[in-house]
Amino acid sequence: MVSGWELLDGLDLEDCPIVTEGTKIDLAMACTQPHSENCRKILIVLMFSSRRINIEVDSTETVRSLKEKIHIIDVTPIKRMSLSFSGREMDEGFRNLSEYGIGEFSEIAVFLKPMSRIPLEMKDSSTVNELRQQLLVRKILPMDDYIFIHKQRIMKDNRSLWSYGVEDGDCLYVFKGTVSREGY
Repeated sequence: MVSGWELLDGLDLEDCPIVTEGTKIDLAMACTQPHSENCRKILIVLMFSSRRINIEVDSTETVRSLKEKIHIIDVTPIKRMSLSFSGREMDEGFRNLSEYGIGEFSEIAVFLKPMSRIPLEMKDSSTVNELRQQLLVRKILPMDDYIFIHKQRIMKDNRSLWSYGVEDGDCLYVFKGTVSREGY
């Protein structure tokens, strides 16, 4: 575990809170006695908006580890995922599934939280860098490196919004990070 998150195979690195230096990893052993009271496998039903999936989980798994499994199966973004059991949202803390009363064939609803939208008024001649500066001044973005994307194209800081075809009402997507290859 890293920062209380169980790391599972198949996750992308950005879905894990791994820091390169000083990261503490707590190892937890899988159940060696699957029929004991503390460790038993159960079949649960994940209900998405248009389908249902049955998966086997351990009753002592955390909500976070269940989200990680769902991400592997369905590629649902972990940060936008919300789980609900019996009409109650499940907290991602350190609670395990059995603490919610989840047992064999329990149904868990999987929802996507809406993405946050920030309305901004900009001129079409404004550059991507001017957009970045406005977001920093308004304290919408912390001081970090970000990539702006419009219609699946990475936007360069020195080009205008107009040059990318940005129109009134369009959405730009912001991702933390940088692009290292030349000519993007």
